[in-house]
Amino acid sequence: MKTKFPRQTAGGDKQIKGVLIVRKAVIFGCLLILMNQTMFGQTEIIPITIGNYLIGGTQNGKWLTDEQVVKAVEKETKFIGLNPNMVKKRDALFGTFAFSSEACGNYYLFFASAAGTALPPRESLTESSGLQPKLALGANAKWNPFPRVPRKISRTAPNYTKIIADFLKTKRITKTKIVITDAVGIDLDGDGAEELILSATYFKNAGNAERRAAGDYSLTMIRKIIGGKPQNILLEGEFFTRNAGSDLNMTYPEMYPTVTKPAIYAIADLNGDGNLEIILHAVNIFSLKDNKAIAVLEGDLCIN
Repeated sequence: MKTKFPRQTAGGDKQIKGVLIVRKAVIFGCLLILMNQTMFGQTEIIPITIGNYLIGGTQNGKWLTDEQVVKAVEKETKFIGLNPNMVKKRDALFGTFAFSSEACGNYYLFFASAAGTALPPRESLTESSGLQPKLALGANAKWNPFPRVPRKISRTAPNYTKIIADFLKTKRITKTKIVITDAVGIDLDGDGAEELILSATYFKNAGNAERRAAGDYSLTMIRKIIGGKPQNILLEGEFFTRNAGSDLNMTYPEMYPTVTKPAIYAIADLNGDGNLEIILHAVNIFSLKDNKAIAVLEGDLCIN
């Protein structure tokens, strides 16, 4: 005798299909989570310091401010000290939040080479206490921060001085001296094409920070091929089209113009996404996304 199975109704078919769709959605969601963890490493907060100052951090590739990260370094935290000029050098450091400094970055970390080093008394702590790394990441960062290395380029090459001169014309500066302070080539976004990063600064009255002359400027920019054509992407810059600070009747801030020199401090992958961030001396950190420069972390730190 053959066993008779009940005929599946149309409603039952819909239920089965619904279950399959839900299962597929769950599996797809799990795959996305696994892909995210594979791409960005782990879920822990990874602190980032520029010098001894906490600039912020990253978590699963997302950027965090220093205030969001400081609790993670209240207790001794292991870091990897990095020297952008010696990309293969990795120093184990142990950092602990030491004090806040309103004048020079919010959070200062005391670094030691050995775990368990006692934090000196607050009254004896200064901004030169302990080790002084140029750049440090939490040791839980599992990626290579220097997947590609900058290539130094001649700062006096005529074609590069022309790039700066042409760019300054767009800022209404036509008569000035072109002084390129840094020039490197590097593939920032991993597309196989090298970008050019240029820093240039000229101040006629360089010894007098309170006076700026027409034609003074300071800038850092990216030169990138987009759609087969070279395009300029400004990271930071100040441009003076008239004298400033020379007239005692001028009102603040023209009498004391704020001038920064946004030179290149370091270039590294700080969040593990494979793209390289540009750290400027200001200190601001930029990432190139969709052919645009995005300020991912900003700070007002005292670094050399």
